This record gives sequence, C-alpha cells and structure tokens, in this order.
Amino acid sequence: MELEAKFRVPDRATLERLVAVPRLDGYDLGPPRARHDEDVFLDTADGRLLAAGYYLRRRRNADGLRITLKELANGTRDGLLRREEHELCAGAELLPSDWPEGPLKQRLTRIVGEADLRPILALAQERRTRAVSLEGRLVAELSLDIVIVDAEAHAGRWYEAEVEATEDAPGAELVRLATALREAWGLSPESRAKFTHALALSAEAAP
Repeated sequence: MELEAKFRVPDRATLERLVAVPRLDGYDLGPPRARHDEDVFLDTADGRLLAAGYYLRRRRNADGLRITLKELANGTRDGLLRREEHELCAGAELLPSDWPEGPLKQRLTRIVGEADLRPILALAQERRTRAVSLEGRLVAELSLDIVIVDAEAHAGRWYEAEVEATEDAPGAELVRLATALREAWGLSPESRAKFTHALALSAEAAP
C-alpha cells in the first residue's frame, strides 16, 4: 500500500525554490537527485484496467525498466492518498505471460484475463528527489516533477510535488509535511494520478 501526499505546483519558479530550500517545517532535505523517466501506460482494447480503477505503467530510466500496477485512488484522509501498488523490475521488454509470478501478475490477470495489452498513453518527467529526515532518521522522499505529455503534439506540461512516506514512518509525520506544503508554500492538493491528468489533456488535444 502506497502512502503519499500529492500537490500541484503553480509554476517553475516555485518548483525550483523547493529544489533549493534546505528545510521543510523542521525536517532536513537532502540534496536533489535528478532522474529522467519515460512512462508508457498500457490497457486492453476495451479499457478493462481503467474500468476497474487501475493503471499499468511501464517506466524506463537510467535504473532500468520497472512495471507498476497502481490503483487510481483509494480515498483520502488528512489530505493523504492511500493506494494499492504492485511493482516488479524487468531486465527487458517482456510479455505479461513471461513476468514472474507474484502479486502484480496475479492482480493483473484477475482484471484483464488473457486479453492483450497495448500502449494507450505516454509521458515523460524530469524528477528531482530529496530525502526527508528528522534527527538523522529518514522519514520520507520529496519528489519535484516537471511532467510533459506528448511533446510532439504539445499536449501539456505541469509541475507536481509528491511526498511519500517510508515504510516505518508514522502517518502523522506525513501529515505534518503535507500541511507545510499546503499552508507555508500555498500548494493545492492533487488527488489525480499523473496518468489521469495526462489522459484528460491528451483527449483535449485530440483533433
């Protein structure tokens, strides 16, 4: 289960200030680490994953290839998102039938059966991540993202900040970090996944 807080960032200048600020409400922020992600989202021809409230993402970056099946939303509490998430690392482009047995493959099979998957959407993001710690203890990761949908068609670009708690961090600390981003930085909570936002923009840009 993923536990995170997501926010819309109004402009590039605000994003860059968050990249540079040393502390956030008493928490130390580590140096930013840059990463470029290329994401492709897959679904069946009749949209079974989207209808079931999930998306399947194939992400490629310098670390390799990662497949993620994620719930679109699972309600909010204290401004936080709690969503089912399953991941696996792949050394090459593999058909789902060749993926190792595990929770991701089992959940996917229950939703789509034997139906073929095809690409439905692509986006890229420039992500800078910062470790969030308190008295030397890692509690979360802050991600600062520039998201681009369909660069050739200029379908859209926006900025986001995400804070994801570590597995052993209490939820109260994530609430405190989320409150600081909302109140001290004036950021608006974002309940949509990047996939949902990108899907809407691509539909608007379609002829």
